[in-house]
Amino acid sequence: MPQSKRPVTDAILASAEALLRDHGDHGLSMRKLATEAGISLGHLQHYYKTKNDVLVALIDRYFSYCHTALSEHAATFQHTSPRERVQRLVAFGLTFVGGDLSDMCRLFREFWALATRNDAIDRCLNDYYAAHRQALLDMLTPVARSEASADRAVTFLIPWFEGFSVTHHGMKSDDADTELLVIETTLALLGDRISVG
Repeated sequence: MPQSKRPVTDAILASAEALLRDHGDHGLSMRKLATEAGISLGHLQHYYKTKNDVLVALIDRYFSYCHTALSEHAATFQHTSPRERVQRLVAFGLTFVGGDLSDMCRLFREFWALATRNDAIDRCLNDYYAAHRQALLDMLTPVARSEASADRAVTFLIPWFEGFSVTHHGMKSDDADTELLVIETTLALLGDRISVG
């Protein structure tokens, strides 16, 4: 049964993503979602009883994608120098954030807005950031001077990438300069004594 459920839930969540991205939270209702997914409201409610259930499933799917992409990338630099590890991580982050991801950014902004008034969504976001933080700590602690140094680097990187995802279109700096700035700052925070500049 799970295999036959999968394509239906994928179609529902893809439709929910499109509605949320294009029309915001107020443009996503169970009735509109059923229409968009090409199924009856009763059929939709067989899989997801409420709009909140849809949102939580959508967020879980989105965060799973983000974690999988990061984990697969991290596996490629297990035995690298601190500089190379940070370079690869930053290059990945800038590509992931700075590519043609305006749709993802709009969707994530909707998640943030929903979290301000929906406890279940807020918990999903908090869980995501806790897991994301731990994944980055796992990558950077082996090359940091200390766990505190790794924690400082992660505390810098997460909000930097999140903010850059929203503002990168308006930034006038050269991509190579931006990448070097983030690499050097991260290395300094990790305790590598490389001068920034």
